[in-house]
Amino acid sequence: MELRIEPLDTLFFRDGKPFTMGEETWADSYLLPPPSVIYGAMRTAIAAQNDIPFGEVPTILYKDAFKITGLHYYIDRNTVLPLPLDLVEYDKTSDIKEVEEGEKRYEVKPLALAKTLGIVTKTEKKATFHLKATNGIQVKELENGFIVATELEKYLEGHLESTKAIKLTDYVINESKIGIGRDDLTHGVEEGLLYRTDMKRSDKLQIGVSFDLTGYQDLNPLVRLGGEGKLAFLSTTRVPFKAAGKSIIFKGNRFKIYFSTPALLVDGVPDLSKLVGIKATLVAACVGKPVHIGGFNMPINNVGGGPKPMYRAVPAGSVFYYESESDVSLLNNNQGISLSDKREEEGFGIAYFGTWDPAAQ
Repeated sequence: MELRIEPLDTLFFRDGKPFTMGEETWADSYLLPPPSVIYGAMRTAIAAQNDIPFGEVPTILYKDAFKITGLHYYIDRNTVLPLPLDLVEYDKTSDIKEVEEGEKRYEVKPLALAKTLGIVTKTEKKATFHLKATNGIQVKELENGFIVATELEKYLEGHLESTKAIKLTDYVINESKIGIGRDDLTHGVEEGLLYRTDMKRSDKLQIGVSFDLTGYQDLNPLVRLGGEGKLAFLSTTRVPFKAAGKSIIFKGNRFKIYFSTPALLVDGVPDLSKLVGIKATLVAACVGKPVHIGGFNMPINNVGGGPKPMYRAVPAGSVFYYESESDVSLLNNNQGISLSDKREEEGFGIAYFGTWDPAAQ
């Protein structure tokens, strides 16, 4: 199944780092919610519509019964996903920058893969690759960048020379909110408990969710989303979204893994054992700064609950490059699989596979 989430008010998605009111005055937030927030909101909507007791939700709507299989976004009527981090902005003149800002589109190009000599053991040497800018031109990451879905297909096919990316910050308005701490008994203001949060508002952003749900069909059309519990509207979509609709021809049995959602990777790299029949060697990677993922467990029949372990996740847009000596065409059957080592049912680690060819770059 698939639906869209449309925010009806400001939203606030605090990151996973601890926040101690009274010691800190600023609560950091994300522009977009991590998959776990969407998962929790949808479980609540399913439970509310189907009269599932609160204490039984963790056991009834868990893993095989309900899991998120994909997340994408609609920005200004474009279907988009997080920009692969190996697509970067090249140095531009002020005139070009001004035009791009006016059009709200930013040209990005892929980094080249150059062969380098890496020492694997004391006695063995193996050729690997590193990413570099063409002709040594200065480049930078496009922060909060997104790529249009049709251009992502070209990227995965290895046919993308450049594209016009979108910045989420061009479509989101920041609205600061001042908060205070209050005494539970007197409801008076407690001294030293003043803090500030950065709320987000957008009338051009919707979140697309693909999911598997067993045993239930109806969802409450209104859900509370984010740290402030603001309302969002759920609507079903007629045509399911596919990020990779075509079969990829993997040149030289080289492939790359692009993560469209943050991934919880125990060793910091994807576990290829989840890809049956695929054996390959990691030769390069383009990974962003880790994001902190926490959350809270729901109590089961009023027992348990409490905070979840804190993880450092590989951010969405990260790319890992591989070489294989065998046929990797089976990867086409695994497009959109979760390669997250933990909490995969929540939508973490959604991966798509593309090809790369150093000779073409």
